[in-house]
Amino acid sequence: MMSTREQLLQWTQDGHLNRTQLKQTLAKLKVEPSLSQWGIFFKQLCLSGGTICFAGSVIFYFAYNWQEMDKAVKFGLCQGAIILSLLIYFNTTNRILIAKAMLLSLSLLTGALLALVGQTYQTGADPWQLFALWSLLIVPWVVMANATGLWLLWVVLVNLTLLTYFDIDQLFDRNLSLTSFTITCAVNSVILVLLEWTRQASSGHVVTTNSHYARCLVLCIAIFSIFVPAVEFLFGRDGAGYAVAIYLGLLGSLFWFYRYRQFELFALTMIIFGAIAFIVTLEIRLLTESLDLSILLLVAMTIVGLASVATYWLRVTAAQITINGGSND
Repeated sequence: MMSTREQLLQWTQDGHLNRTQLKQTLAKLKVEPSLSQWGIFFKQLCLSGGTICFAGSVIFYFAYNWQEMDKAVKFGLCQGAIILSLLIYFNTTNRILIAKAMLLSLSLLTGALLALVGQTYQTGADPWQLFALWSLLIVPWVVMANATGLWLLWVVLVNLTLLTYFDIDQLFDRNLSLTSFTITCAVNSVILVLLEWTRQASSGHVVTTNSHYARCLVLCIAIFSIFVPAVEFLFGRDGAGYAVAIYLGLLGSLFWFYRYRQFELFALTMIIFGAIAFIVTLEIRLLTESLDLSILLLVAMTIVGLASVATYWLRVTAAQITINGGSND
């Protein structure tokens, strides 16, 4: 759904408002950020940046001085930083931003401590086990903080677990890539369903989930991961036929949900982009035996035409949803 500012800009572009009327309307509705809002934004930016730098400084300090530092000093430094973050958190529970920043610090330092244990004692654990345990241990803090950055961190860790489990070299192995891409799509689809369920469950409450960007990232990974084996089937990969069915079924179900159940412009854009990519790939496959200049021109015209139609439909649909007050009817 379009924001108020986007709708006003759209009306200006359509000629319903001139520049002077736009400025007056923006000022009257207080759509443009005020000085106090800019101040809050920079406070959040500095707090988040400082937290990441604090956790990163601890990691890089004992990494750089690895040979000179005793084992006890390394663990003391990392655990001391964790205890310090905990103390600050418990003393700032009434200051939401600082408390969330400390939970972010704890999440980052947890990964550092796990890596330190594995490197010091040479446990022989595979890298995917580090990321899996890391993502599992920080789940309570992610839910407690309910912050965009932590949701993104958790999604990245889950996908790093999958990436290191299958091994990046095996992703391009013809015998293993089909399974790995399919499982990656399935895991991210489950995460997307869970995130959407929590958003729906919390929609009527004062506190709602701040997982918008995490949902967008998971959506993109799910679509891309199954798109790869679907394209392989179009170009003659045996045994990958079901990937096309999964891909089309995924796009269809996502389109139905984000168009008729919970309108989401970014999600619809990515879904339509995925459909266009598949159509163009199929066209190239059908015409691949006579791929001359005229065929390339036809493919380019197809891309431009489909993109133009998709853009127009998205604009009209978003405007209709805005006029209807967010209703999908």
